[in-house]
Amino acid sequence: QLASKFSLVDKDLNKSGLKENSMGLSDIDLQATYEYLPEYTYSDYRPRGFVYSKVTIPTSRSLYDSKSNIFSDVRGMGLYSVSLGNFLLKKLNTVTLKFTTEWTHYFGKTYSQFKLHDYEKFVLPLGIAYTHPDSDFTFGLTDTFSYQTGKNLTGEINSKSSQEHFWELSTFINYSPNRNEIWSLSYSDSTLIGKNINSPLYRTVALNYSYVFAL
Repeated sequence: QLASKFSLVDKDLNKSGLKENSMGLSDIDLQATYEYLPEYTYSDYRPRGFVYSKVTIPTSRSLYDSKSNIFSDVRGMGLYSVSLGNFLLKKLNTVTLKFTTEWTHYFGKTYSQFKLHDYEKFVLPLGIAYTHPDSDFTFGLTDTFSYQTGKNLTGEINSKSSQEHFWELSTFINYSPNRNEIWSLSYSDSTLIGKNINSPLYRTVALNYSYVFAL
């Protein structure tokens, strides 16, 4: 299976006495997926298994070359990256269990005053979702652990950050009126579980619309 993801992001920020609005593309993802554990017959315990690779193409500014004092023009990582992942899915009637492991390598970039060297990130999400049998709504909860190696800057600016890791708890409601469209309302919080090391604390509410089609 081949897939691509294009996201249009509209950011409206009010921070430090400044109010800014910015709209544009987020990073573009190109992904190839192979189902190595297909479900030909039903099993009470055997999940479906997928392995995938993903290439991310930056189409927006990063924190390091932002032209905004409150980073309103930052809509992605601003770096090329490649990811490898494994995804396990088990559907039990109206309940779906999900487990993912993903490793990402970010390729460094040279800016006007310094060079950002390559670094890596590992993400481990564990989720559960419930689909109401008589409606188009799905309710879910996801617990995600993220680990990132330190970032190394050399040049006019020299800096080396420590590794960072944190837990994120998120909940969502999806509405899917048909096979192609998905509306999603989600809330994410990095302050509820575990220690947050070298990563900013945040609480986020997001409304997303997705349209999926097959060629």
